[in-house]
Amino acid sequence: MTLSSIANFVCTKLGKTDSSSIAAAKDFTRQRHEMIVDTGLWKDTIVISEFNLPTRESPDTNPYTANATESVSYEEEFTLPYEVARPINIIYDDQLLAYRDLQALVRTQPDSILGTGNPVAFTEIEPVALSKLTSSEPFRIQLKAYTNAADTGTSIYFKGKLNSRPVAETLTLSSSNYYGTQEFDEIHYVSKNVTSGSVLFSNGASTETMPADETKYSLCRVRLNLNPEYVTGDDVSIIVIGKKRVRPMRNDYDEPQVRGIDNSLIAFVEGDMLERSRQYAKAQVKYAEASSQLDIARDIERGQSAAVSILQPTVIGDYDRVDFGF
Repeated sequence: MTLSSIANFVCTKLGKTDSSSIAAAKDFTRQRHEMIVDTGLWKDTIVISEFNLPTRESPDTNPYTANATESVSYEEEFTLPYEVARPINIIYDDQLLAYRDLQALVRTQPDSILGTGNPVAFTEIEPVALSKLTSSEPFRIQLKAYTNAADTGTSIYFKGKLNSRPVAETLTLSSSNYYGTQEFDEIHYVSKNVTSGSVLFSNGASTETMPADETKYSLCRVRLNLNPEYVTGDDVSIIVIGKKRVRPMRNDYDEPQVRGIDNSLIAFVEGDMLERSRQYAKAQVKYAEASSQLDIARDIERGQSAAVSILQPTVIGDYDRVDFGF
């Protein structure tokens, strides 16, 4: 079912088909859809991404070095592709890394934070939308020209830090590129209203693209427990099995990101609409039904998995499989 059909179905069932009720039902559907997708590791939310471990170049700061060159090393901290909301597994150079909570890593392996060697674990750290180049000065945001003229004057909010202190800046889209005035070491997230076109912003070297239907943008960031030793010409493969970002139900014809959750979604929205009408007891009944439908959806997904194996005996008592037609 689509966003529009779910909202209309619920409103018709409750006898509230005015435009205000339908708009409210759509908002409830969007919120409940995000909740359902977020609270489960559904098959439709699994994504696999592969890339090479990023490298960085550090200048030789010794003033007495003749013909100084930049040293190259691997990044022990790196962002994951935009489509990955959370990592489930990371395979480093064909080796599966264990997940370690950052605090646990510091307590059990404090030397690993600054150590060098082949990593055996990873941890999630603070998300980031845009960072400065290694060893470079703080940067000012370059907001690119709008990709759709309808977005002229739209405010884009940037939140980050400079010298470990929180800083922020709001810029507005226009027909040309321009720089902000606030300096950042890194930007943790970018927020805006839904726009007609995507929004592009840069640190002067790399450019990020925020999709039109996204209202908050940041990238998942991980840290390896050890800094890998750099080998010239040796690309290190990173494979990430992760959970996809929630795909918002913005437009009337958008469908749920996960298959089989329609009944649960409808019951949740019915409950929300009843609560909106202050029918709290009836709303609680619908919420219980919605939770039950969600459990059924999970059971169906597990039961219909291609990985489920069924052992079928070739002989049952005095009968064999031929007698049963299989």
